[in-house]
Amino acid sequence: MNSVQVKHGKLLKGARNLDENMSLLVVILHDFDFRSLLSVPRLGLQMFLAVCLFLPVPRIFGQAPRTQVFNRLYQDAQQAMAAGQYSEAIRNYEDLIRSNPRSPQLHFHLGLAHYQKGDYPAAIGALKQSLALQPSFLVAESFLGLSQSIVGNPQASIPLLEKAYRSDGTEIEPELKRLVGLRLAKDYSETGRTLEAEAVYLSLVKHYSNDPDVLYQSFWLHMTRGRETMQKLLKGAPSSYRTHEMLGHLLKRKDNYPAAAEQFRLALNANPTAVGLHYELGIVLLRTTARDAQQQAQREFESELKLHPFHAPSHFQLAEIFLAEQEIDKALEAYHQAIKFNPNHAEARVGLGKIALSKNQPQVAANRCQEALKIDPRSRSAHYVLAKAYLALGQKEEAKAEITLFQELKQEAEEEETRLRNAQMGPMEN
Repeated sequence: MNSVQVKHGKLLKGARNLDENMSLLVVILHDFDFRSLLSVPRLGLQMFLAVCLFLPVPRIFGQAPRTQVFNRLYQDAQQAMAAGQYSEAIRNYEDLIRSNPRSPQLHFHLGLAHYQKGDYPAAIGALKQSLALQPSFLVAESFLGLSQSIVGNPQASIPLLEKAYRSDGTEIEPELKRLVGLRLAKDYSETGRTLEAEAVYLSLVKHYSNDPDVLYQSFWLHMTRGRETMQKLLKGAPSSYRTHEMLGHLLKRKDNYPAAAEQFRLALNANPTAVGLHYELGIVLLRTTARDAQQQAQREFESELKLHPFHAPSHFQLAEIFLAEQEIDKALEAYHQAIKFNPNHAEARVGLGKIALSKNQPQVAANRCQEALKIDPRSRSAHYVLAKAYLALGQKEEAKAEITLFQELKQEAEEEETRLRNAQMGPMEN
C-alpha cells in the first residue's frame, strides 16, 4: 500500500484546548487500502498514524528527578509511536498514566497507540477513560467512534461519528473529519440507512472532491443503489416506457445502438409524447451503420420539435445535419434556435463559428468560439475552430496555443474512454 504524508500539527488540534500546560505537534502518515472497504466491511478504514507528541513538563511533577523521568518516558513513547513500535509506546504510556492517572490526554494517547496497533477493544477502553475525565474531548470521541465502527458496533459508533462529523470546522481538522465521514456513511449503509449514507457521501464529495477514498465509496454506494432501483423497475413495471427508456440508455452506453434504438421505439409506443424520446432515438440512429441513418435521425429530431418546440438539443442536432449537408441558412437558423432556448449551449456557438469561417469571417468565428469557451473552457471543438480562425487572421502563435489545448483535451478524453472501457464500468456489469 502507498503511504501519504499529511502536513504537521493539525489532526489533533482539538486536544490543545484540554490542558494549557500541554502542546502537541502531530505528524500523520496515512496508509489506506480503500479497496477493503466493501470486501472486508468490519475492518473498514486501514490507517497508519505516526504521532509525534512534544509535551512540556506538567506542573504536577514538581520535583526535578520526577520531571526527568516523565520526560524520558514521554520521549520514549513519542519515538516508539513514530517508529511504529506500538507495544513499546503502550508500555510507556501505561507507566506515565500510573504517575498521572487523571490526565485525559495520556489516556487518549494510550488509546491511539492501541488503535494504531489494531487492538480496537483496548483502544475503546482507553478512549472511554479519557472521555470520563474530559467529556468534551471531541478528538477522543472521534477515534472512539472509529474504533466502535471497526469492531462492528454501529449502535455505539454512529452517535459519536455523527457528533464529530457535524461539528464546527474548527473543532476537528479536515483529515480526521474525512475519515469520520467515510466511516459514518459506511455504518449508515450497513444498517439500512441508505438515504443518510447518500447525504454524507454528497457532503464528502463536495468538500473532498478529488479524494479517491471518498469517490470510491460514493461510487459503490450509488452503483449498488442504481442496480437495486433498476431491478425494481424491471420487476415492477416491465412494460412501462421508463423501463424501455432505461434499457435504451444502458444499451447505448454499451455501444449497442441497434438494440438501443429498438428500446427507444418501444418507449415511444408506450408514451408517444414523452419529452426527449424522439431525440434519444435520433442520437442512436446517427451512430448506426444504416445507409439512411442521418435521414432517419433527422426525422426523429423534427418529430421531437413538433411535440416540444423548445427542445434545444434537437435544434442543435438538426443544425449539425444541415451544416454537414451544406444547407447553411437552415443550419444558421437551427443554431440560433438552440441558443435561444439554451443560452449556455456552447457547441451551438461553435457551430456559428464554423459557419462564419465558411463565409470568410474569421473574426466573427473567433468571437463565437471565445463565447463558447467562456461557457465551456474544455470544449475541444471550440479550441479547434478558434485555432483555424486565428490562422485565418494571421495570429500564428495564438493558433498554435489553441491547437495544443485541443490536442491535450483530445488525448485526455481518449485516455479516459480507454480506462472506462478497460474497467468495463456500468450498471449492467455483475
